[in-house]
Amino acid sequence: MAPKTKKARIDQASSSKKSSRADAIKSRFENLKSISLIPERGFDVGDLKVQDIEDLISPRQWTTFFRHTGKGCTTFVREFYASAPFCPLEKVRVRKWKVDASASAINQFYGLPDIPLEVCSFHQMRLSPDTDYDSILQAVCTDPRTDWTRDRKGNILHVPKSALTPVNQLLCRFISSRLLPSSHLQEVSKERVLLLFCILKMEHINFGEIIVEGIRKINGQTPPASLWFPWLISSLVVEAGGRSEVTDETFSKPQALNYSKNRVPRPPRPQEPENTNSGDEDVPDPNLAPALLAIEAPVPDLPHSGPSSSDPAAARHEEIMAFLQDLRREFQEGQQSLQRQIQELASSFQAHMEIRDPPPPPETH
Repeated sequence: MAPKTKKARIDQASSSKKSSRADAIKSRFENLKSISLIPERGFDVGDLKVQDIEDLISPRQWTTFFRHTGKGCTTFVREFYASAPFCPLEKVRVRKWKVDASASAINQFYGLPDIPLEVCSFHQMRLSPDTDYDSILQAVCTDPRTDWTRDRKGNILHVPKSALTPVNQLLCRFISSRLLPSSHLQEVSKERVLLLFCILKMEHINFGEIIVEGIRKINGQTPPASLWFPWLISSLVVEAGGRSEVTDETFSKPQALNYSKNRVPRPPRPQEPENTNSGDEDVPDPNLAPALLAIEAPVPDLPHSGPSSSDPAAARHEEIMAFLQDLRREFQEGQQSLQRQIQELASSFQAHMEIRDPPPPPETH
């Protein structure tokens, strides 16, 4: 029976709309349970090994934003992205808390200035048809002759990460986790190169607006490939009064970015000495790849005081040792990942072999 009064009809329509939205949020949350997070990484400010980055952070008061992140609540992040498409970003409901995820709130959280878009260099250069991307690429690459990878129509796609200088590679890893998240780290898109250029030139940038664009992009995907800005969102929920429960899923603190974790060009392989081993000692397999031999080689401890700036050979030695340490760590992590995959395949194969065809029906006489 339809309501008789106008107020009753309005109340019924409002109740129906709330119920429909609640069902949509619940359905989206279930779909997001299997979506992975892209962790946000930053720098251990005060423990950096690259003076260029320290000089870049201080003048613009970007220290808090570039600082490394911590652990957080995965459940908060999924609840946020389940609710965000159905309400303004100024008041996204996560359980009973209203979270302000607007650009102004994000800038305030990081202690960043709220730059108007009219003077935001990244925003204006991205929209301008006159932006000289070739000159921008030359400014960030080791070799100024480096060119873009383009599609068949000549449109710019990306540039290999290895073409950038070591410091710029490190900054791109920061951009790919904190501003324009991506799991494809071997190529750097045109947009990320432009943002890198603006950061290096210390231009006016509205970082909060860039993050909000990313949140809206996730809101428009069903389902998204990954969830971005987990530590920021988890922190905004806590700032709004949120408290996690024992049953909530959490994520741990990721590894910080630093120069020692960034690859440097591989040094030339020295001449191998003649094998004078008598046979009593273990001899490495000569068929192994040089990279594996470098991994297994002991890495000497370096002096804590660091090389003198007037000794380029000592500085180069430190870079090589840091590279070998990083290579060894990545090799060990790769081994562990491969072992896990083999175990999963073995378990899957064993489960498959345990499946038996149903017995044939009994013969009838």
